[in-house]
Amino acid sequence: MGREHSNDPGAIGGRSHPPTRHSSLAPILLLAAIAAMMLVGLDQGDLRQDPLVYGAVSKQVWQSQQWDRLYFGADPYLNKPPLYFWVSAALFQIGGPTPAMARLASILPGFAFILLLFAWLKNRGFPAALAAVATLLVALCPVFLEHATAGRLETLYLLGLIGGCWTLDHTRLPTLGRSLLLTAFATIGWLTKGPAALVYLPLWALLLPIPGMTASNLTRRLWLVMLAANGIGALSFHLWWRHQHSLFGAGLMEATASREFVNRFAVELSQLSGGIVYYLTKGLVGFFPILVVSAGCWFAPRHRNPTAPTEPPAATPAGLSHWRPLLWIAVVVTPAILPEQPATRYLLPALPALALLSCSLLQRCTNIVQTAIIPLAGLVIVGAVAVELTPIPLHQSVPAQWRQALQHLPLQGETENVIPSVGPPHWELKAFLSYYGGGQVRQVDPPELLAYPTGTWVLLQQQDFRRLPYLFDDHMEIDGWILARLNAESHPHPRTETGIPPLNANASGDSPAD
Repeated sequence: MGREHSNDPGAIGGRSHPPTRHSSLAPILLLAAIAAMMLVGLDQGDLRQDPLVYGAVSKQVWQSQQWDRLYFGADPYLNKPPLYFWVSAALFQIGGPTPAMARLASILPGFAFILLLFAWLKNRGFPAALAAVATLLVALCPVFLEHATAGRLETLYLLGLIGGCWTLDHTRLPTLGRSLLLTAFATIGWLTKGPAALVYLPLWALLLPIPGMTASNLTRRLWLVMLAANGIGALSFHLWWRHQHSLFGAGLMEATASREFVNRFAVELSQLSGGIVYYLTKGLVGFFPILVVSAGCWFAPRHRNPTAPTEPPAATPAGLSHWRPLLWIAVVVTPAILPEQPATRYLLPALPALALLSCSLLQRCTNIVQTAIIPLAGLVIVGAVAVELTPIPLHQSVPAQWRQALQHLPLQGETENVIPSVGPPHWELKAFLSYYGGGQVRQVDPPELLAYPTGTWVLLQQQDFRRLPYLFDDHMEIDGWILARLNAESHPHPRTETGIPPLNANASGDSPAD
């Protein structure tokens, strides 16, 4: 599957460079700087959005000790495979269900990804200093930091991806050992992201160190055909998923013969082009450090070693030319632009290819890199300290009304708290009450709220309730008929024993308490 490694470093890495006094110290400093930069993300305030949901699910695993069942509030959680939640719950066993422990569940796999990325680049034949700089550039990318320090599961998925790349290239391992390692890393990806781990197949294959692969035009054409098929298949699935009843469903002929088909097709094209622009923008911003340095190396004067041959047999490590990392990036981005709700997480699998490409370009100016490597590490450490001392932006903290609700509502014990399944923030409120509270939170449709038993707690934004805090943002609105029906109820309610007024308590029209 792979070729044998040569004892000549220039045969794999392109050119042999004499070691400098910084060669052994630089990787250690840079990896320590990356660890410091990631660990400062532990203290980032409250969990928000998806990490809040993951923390709530992990907390319930930790509380119930039922590792074979995932629950989000009172409902089974089938959205994600269980591996990340097992890791997070295990960390909760050590340090409790704190936001720092929840973020550590993504920081640890993220740093393991960084270490394996460094080892993979070295195994490709690059000098340790170049591999460390490329790894640092990856760690500086906002796309990576956004997920690695926020408590998201994508870093565990990246660990499986880079582990597979490292295993495929590690030809010194016996066949059985490589097979077992490859299975383990593939299992990490599958148990973290489910079917999304299938992206391993084209990505791993693109970096197989097969001799002569880059020189074959036939192979290039085959990969381009696979890329086109991947894009067409993803687009077809996207269209079917969104309009299966109108565009690709039973009414296909009727829709085709009408103006509706043309309108929908135009909408799809506009959304697709909008997705491309979105990802181009996100990619430029999210990968800004590595793109700028790589571009600078591309235009910088090449470093010439007079003792090395002008054109070495293998100009790039493992016979890999620039087009294959670029093709990897294209394979990642093509399906990424198609989801209805674009997110930067779809761009993360492009990080190994960007690191490989930047390493290849950094070889053009190796002396510059080795001279500036220690100041670069110091700059990263200073930046990490600056991030630690920077106040948390307001949008990273949960709404004050939500935290106030915990002081008024009995969320502990067997209490069941009911919230309406309407409006944008309902799932985040459910996650907040599940993570920071202790009771069961159930999410129901608005009509079902009226049929719920009288002992339950209905958490709604009520303009005419006294001492019941606002639980939703200002843009959240509940249908008027629901408020009217709830206010009209006059049956006895157990919540009067807690000091919170019942549903019809505020008949005097007083405004809610500040």
